[in-house]
Amino acid sequence: MLSSRALISLSQFLVLQPEDVTSLLLQKCGLATPWAGLKSAQGILECLRASSPEHAREVLDEICRSTRMLRNTVSPKYLYEERWTDLLRCLLLDGYRVTGDYSIGYTIVALDPTIEAVRPVDDDLTAELARSNLRDRTEITRLMKNSADDFCKSPPDFNGALTSACVSLETLAKNISECFWASTPIPGDPTKFGANIAYLRSQAGFLSPKEEIGIAGVYAFVSPGAHIPVGLTEEEMVRLGRTMIAALCYFLIKRYNG
Repeated sequence: MLSSRALISLSQFLVLQPEDVTSLLLQKCGLATPWAGLKSAQGILECLRASSPEHAREVLDEICRSTRMLRNTVSPKYLYEERWTDLLRCLLLDGYRVTGDYSIGYTIVALDPTIEAVRPVDDDLTAELARSNLRDRTEITRLMKNSADDFCKSPPDFNGALTSACVSLETLAKNISECFWASTPIPGDPTKFGANIAYLRSQAGFLSPKEEIGIAGVYAFVSPGAHIPVGLTEEEMVRLGRTMIAALCYFLIKRYNG
C-alpha cells in the first residue's frame, strides 16, 4: 500500500505527461477519471486517492513497463529525471524497490511481503498525532516529514533523515512523560530520552520493563553514527532505522491515545 507521500510523488510524475496520455493510462488500470480532466497534479492525486490500493499499484506497474515512451514525451528531460528519481525514493521509503533499467523496463519489488496489505506507518502515525492532545504533536509530525524529505531528496541526507526521526521519538517520549509529572515528578534529567522512558516504566507504569528495554535498544541501534551492520548499505540501514523509529512512535502514541 502506498503512502500519501508516494501518491503525491506519483501525481507529480504523471502530470508531466499530456493529459490524454495520463487519462488513458489511468483508465487502462481501472481508474475512473473525472469529466473535468486531469490538468493538474492535484486532480491526478484525487483520482488516485479515490481508487483502490490495487489500482494505484497497477498504475506503477504500467509506468515501469512504459518508461521509454513516457520519457520521450517530456521536455526538457531533466524534469522527467527529477520526478522519476523522487518517485523511486518515495517508493523505497514505503518498502518498494524498483529494479531493472531504462532499456528493458522496470519491476517493482516489495521488500517485505506484508507491505501490500498494510497502511504505511507514517500515515497512521500522522493521524494518531493529530488526534492527540500532546503539546508538540505538530512538531513531531514536522520532524518525521523532515526525515522523509532528507531521505528522498537528491542527493539524500541520510544523517539528517535519522537525526530528525530520533528527535521525533525523543520529543514524543518527553511529551507523554510530561503528562504524568503533575502526580509523580520525574526523578532524572527530564531532557534525557533514557530518563523519560525509564520514568514511563518505573513511575508512570506506561511501559513494561521489556518494552523499555526494546525501545532503548532500537534507539541506540539507529542513532546517527551507529555502526552499519555487514551486508547493509547506508541507504538500507537508514531506511530500516527510520522505519523502526516510526513504528516505535506509532506504538507510543497509539497507547497514549488509547
